[in-house]
Amino acid sequence: MSTTNDQDSDAPWRDEETLRRMYWEEGLSTKDIGDELGCSDGAVLRWMDKHDISRRNRLEAAHAAGCLEAAREARRVAWVPYTISNGYEIWRDSKTGNDVSVHQLLAIANGVDPHEVFREGTVAHHRSGHRRDNRPENIEVMDRGEHTTAHMTDEWTEEDGFPVLLNPRDES
Repeated sequence: MSTTNDQDSDAPWRDEETLRRMYWEEGLSTKDIGDELGCSDGAVLRWMDKHDISRRNRLEAAHAAGCLEAAREARRVAWVPYTISNGYEIWRDSKTGNDVSVHQLLAIANGVDPHEVFREGTVAHHRSGHRRDNRPENIEVMDRGEHTTAHMTDEWTEEDGFPVLLNPRDES
């Protein structure tokens, strides 16, 4: 926001003490300082240079922005891979105990909308029937009822080495 002339002699962004306090003590960004003082971040940077006010490195900037604590917290969360008794590969957040199936993550990585993957009534299906076969081409998301019916009635054929549902129910 460049609303004032950079040459104003009493402009607050020209004051060394103000810039040091706002940048180093308050942890504001140059853009935030400019917004607060009514000038551009470019004017703030020019006057910081004129006053030889050093800039924060990335770690200091992250800390000033409050990101450092969030990053530290994120590092404390460890996703631990393991296989549950029914053979599916699962990743567990060791902090919260939340689980997510590898094949669900794979479906999302392959472009399926996460809301569809985790929507009630859908499953991420292993086309080959092998629960640990987590190749991208082996995963598809389908209706839970269709999935159950197909497995119960063996309504599958093989296509390119993969089981394919013969008569999917019309979802309209």
